[in-house]
Amino acid sequence: MPDNLLGESENIIAQTQEGYVKYIAKYLKRVNTYLEIGPDIGLVTNKIVKLFSPTNLFLIEPNITIHSQLIKNAGMVSNVKIFSRQNQLEQCSPDLCVGVHVYDHLLNPLKELSQLCHLSADEGIIAIVVHNEKSLLSKILKNKWPPFCLQHPQLFNKRTLSSLLLKADWLVINSKPTTNWFTLEHFISMGISLFGLNLKLNRFIPKTPIPIRFGNMIVIAVKNAKN
Repeated sequence: MPDNLLGESENIIAQTQEGYVKYIAKYLKRVNTYLEIGPDIGLVTNKIVKLFSPTNLFLIEPNITIHSQLIKNAGMVSNVKIFSRQNQLEQCSPDLCVGVHVYDHLLNPLKELSQLCHLSADEGIIAIVVHNEKSLLSKILKNKWPPFCLQHPQLFNKRTLSSLLLKADWLVINSKPTTNWFTLEHFISMGISLFGLNLKLNRFIPKTPIPIRFGNMIVIAVKNAKN
């Protein structure tokens, strides 16, 4: 698979990732060991490294063609390990686990989340970003909502994701809708293609960055104390 930039510039997409990290930072003050599932080219990883300066990074990214970019964005961390599958993980005790648009792609997310809970440090935090199938945008677009596709065997809302996390021994602390950043040109082009049109309007549309509620949500949970 190609990277997840969706044809947008890295600088613009990084603004979306920065919003995730700012929200995560409300719930913990330090990160010694960081684990990210599906980091892609490492935009969230880069923001975490700059904010928390962790000692250890464990990154699970099956797309080996982008590992060089991922290592570059990981920065100057003393211990960086990249795996292609979660079942290759050793004991790592992360303080923070993050998965951005990962769990809607998995066939058995309960198994993966349970394993992460077992691996995590006491009072470890997990942050998950997924599409919200009960969002206003999904109701407006109905069957044209892009997440309704074969690549998403799972689709969640706040209730179903909270239930899944609880079964995996994570306790949800909070959740909220997320904001995505795109250039106006890119956003309008996506909207046009969504309805099967092919209008050549790009040269007339400015590349102004704009924030958009795209029907996604971020959920923060903590490892259940009994573990």
